Amino acid sequence: MTKIVRIATRHSELALYQAREVASRLKCDFEIVEITSSGDRDLISSLSQIGGTGIFVKEVQNALLEGRADIAVHSAKDLPGVLPEATTIAGYLPRGDIRDAIFGSRISDLREGAIVATGSARRRALLLSKRPDVKVVDLRGNIRSRLSKVGEVDAILVANAALVRLGIDLELGEIFEPEEFCPQIGQGAIAIEARLDDLSTLELVREVSDSDTFLQLTAERSLLATLGAGCTLAVGAYSSLIGPRVSLFGMISSSDGDEFVTVKMESEDPGLLGQRAGAFLLENGGSRLLSNG
Repeated sequence: MTKIVRIATRHSELALYQAREVASRLKCDFEIVEITSSGDRDLISSLSQIGGTGIFVKEVQNALLEGRADIAVHSAKDLPGVLPEATTIAGYLPRGDIRDAIFGSRISDLREGAIVATGSARRRALLLSKRPDVKVVDLRGNIRSRLSKVGEVDAILVANAALVRLGIDLELGEIFEPEEFCPQIGQGAIAIEARLDDLSTLELVREVSDSDTFLQLTAERSLLATLGAGCTLAVGAYSSLIGPRVSLFGMISSSDGDEFVTVKMESEDPGLLGQRAGAFLLENGGSRLLSNG
């Protein structure tokens, strides 16, 4: 009898798209276990007020830990640096676009004092570093509800991968290269989490996991774990493969975008690379910026 794989995911259009994309790669019978996370229930408070790190994944992980699901599918950028002891990231789908985008206007076309919305401390800091004259306001909700706010605000900042996956035309706006607008750690990647004791499911996922994405995310998430930081702080990183080596760029910023600490390193060991890069950031001013964040 064919096993039905139960896939836990957030109850949002984008999350459901990602879960079905995983199911299509696994080529299995599946059941979607929809979870409404704390972050989805409270759309008023800022991420830092309602718990920040892991706020979008904790309830999804609980479904996995309690045996109500066989795998959990996440946007990798939402995952905290440390997972529950009983689970692991069994694999990643091939990574999508890692870049950020501004929807509603190009940065250079924003009027002085324009209002730009984002729920990300990193995007806030990066925007203010380029346009200190604009006002940045908090924004929560799913992708389409956020996009609908353009008009009430001048523009919003968003991950371009979300627009691509939902077939949304950028229309007026621009996409930033990672060198000028450092992405969130794990941005553009879909992570598949499984229980360590579920060997058959681990093997099923590993058969479809993308090896290049796994190397890149190992480096980025190792940096995140070293920093002990999460999505509520202005931290970013992105990696690329250069032959057998992984190149990693990381950054920590002050909340107002006035101060940055950056690092760029290469290694054939992605886990060690992330640790070294994270330690460098902390030792060269990052600790102070994180504590002030």
